[in-house]
Amino acid sequence: MGRHSSRKSRNNTQKSNSTNGNNYEHNMALLQEQLRNQMLIFSSSMLSYYSTLAGIELLNVKHENNDRLEAIDQSLFYAADILAIQSLLFGIISRYNFMQIGFIKYNELYESYENGEISYSLQPNIDINIGNVLGMLSSFYSYRGALGIYERDLQQPIYGV
Repeated sequence: MGRHSSRKSRNNTQKSNSTNGNNYEHNMALLQEQLRNQMLIFSSSMLSYYSTLAGIELLNVKHENNDRLEAIDQSLFYAADILAIQSLLFGIISRYNFMQIGFIKYNELYESYENGEISYSLQPNIDINIGNVLGMLSSFYSYRGALGIYERDLQQPIYGV
C-alpha cells in the first residue's frame, strides 16, 4: 500500500466536506462524463457486433461463390473491416476519457490526502488508473492490429475484435 495507505487525520469530517472530493456539481459532472463514455462503449460494442455479422455474410457469400472473388460485390470486403476499425476507435476514445476521469479524481483525492483531509488509502484509485492505462495500451494495439489486417488482406474479416 505504501505511501497512500490509511492514516488518521484530525477533524476529518468537517474538512472533507469542503474539498472537491465532495463537491456535488463537480462529482456529478464527472459521473455524467463517465455515463457518456459508457454509451460510447455500448456503441463500440454494437459496431463490433455488426462487424461480425458483416464478416459472417462475407464468408457465406464467398462460400456460395466457391471463393471466386470476381463474382462478389467488393463492398462486402470493406463493410466488416470498416465497422471493426470504427468500433476500436470508439473504444480508444472512451478508454482515454475514462483514464482522464480516473486521474482527475485521483489528483483531487491526493491533494486532500496530503492536506490531511482524508485518511483512507488511495491504492484503489491507483489501481483503477493503472487499469485504465493498460486498457488504453490494449485498445491501441488492437486498433493497430486491425489496421494491419485491413491493409494486408481485404478478403477476410478482422478476427478477435
